[in-house]
Amino acid sequence: MQNKEAIVMKTKRNTTAMLKTFLCLPITALLLTAALAGPASAEEGVPFKGVVEGTEDFTFQVGDPSGIDLLIDGSGVGNATHLGAFSATWHGDITFGPALQQPIERTFVAANGDELYAVGHGAGTPPDDDPNFNQYIVEELFIIGGTGRFEGATGSFTVERTVFNVLPPFTGLETVGTFDGTIILAH
Repeated sequence: MQNKEAIVMKTKRNTTAMLKTFLCLPITALLLTAALAGPASAEEGVPFKGVVEGTEDFTFQVGDPSGIDLLIDGSGVGNATHLGAFSATWHGDITFGPALQQPIERTFVAANGDELYAVGHGAGTPPDDDPNFNQYIVEELFIIGGTGRFEGATGSFTVERTVFNVLPPFTGLETVGTFDGTIILAH
């Protein structure tokens, strides 16, 4: 009988020790992860990547007889890290050529209504350089905050996209692209 009681007591001690170990390990791992990833990743930022597709309208800049500077108004949808599914609008100027000099504004709206704001510059290739009249656009953008979880956010990202069949009347032009950069969330 003593043998059986000794085995039960030993089993209880082992079970208690195992429970303590199994409870302490996840808590220790959680604290260690928070300590190692906390402030450093917030200051350095985290990847901000996504895809966007939509339509846009081109209006040639009034007073520009060369027709190489145009205003754009666009809207679309996509999916991105830290945003999830989103809708977006963009407005600005696009200049044909290598210089990223014309202003662009973008607003992303996450599914819960939080907004992310970005401003920057864009440039594109003339559509007549492409046999299908496609225009390739690059935008360098800086995150300037937002609402909800994006309040106080900063960072930067590059948008690379194609506008298809850029032909008169220059409305409802289809565009598809990707973006890649870094976002620093203030919260």
